[in-house]
Amino acid sequence: MHQTLAISCLILTLLYVQFALVQAFLPPLPSVLSNLLLKKSLTLKMSALTGKERIMKAFEIAFRIKPAVGGFPYLAEILHRAGVEKNYWTLPGCTSLYQTKFGDYVQNIPPLVPEGINPIASFNRDLVIKAIRDDQAGKTTFPEFLVGIWEAGIVKYDVDFNERIVIYYGINSSDFYEEEYPKVYIAEDIEGLLSA
Repeated sequence: MHQTLAISCLILTLLYVQFALVQAFLPPLPSVLSNLLLKKSLTLKMSALTGKERIMKAFEIAFRIKPAVGGFPYLAEILHRAGVEKNYWTLPGCTSLYQTKFGDYVQNIPPLVPEGINPIASFNRDLVIKAIRDDQAGKTTFPEFLVGIWEAGIVKYDVDFNERIVIYYGINSSDFYEEEYPKVYIAEDIEGLLSA
């Protein structure tokens, strides 16, 4: 195991040195090709990490580079590039499940309601959209966003990072709201952020 890890680290170091030498002596690559090389480099650097470490590193990078307004697509793109394919949230318990190429993981944050039996709000599409738009505009924190959609009758939501779709569900199967989020291109300094 340790020998395989050492060999992987040596290969990554050699690839990085080779990439740095090529960049030092060649004119800048077109941005599309450069983005492809950076995407490949992200995959190589992240492959030595466990699935849990990949998720944590992706969050760390995303919170450093995403804009304050409209930041979710950046977080989603970095999670996707780190191997996360889907994310499932259940409310009000605030359980988040990550389906990844490297295993599946669960994360719990404090629940939105006190212990015991609590009422569930009726699904209100307008309030769901308002909570989403407020979050996109940077008017709410993530916990405030969760409270907003919970109060609008949402009991779970699913994020598909391959399709760039989020579906919000009420308690009844007929109550849901689906929204696509835009594709974003990560700045070229992502390589430096990954090695930091």
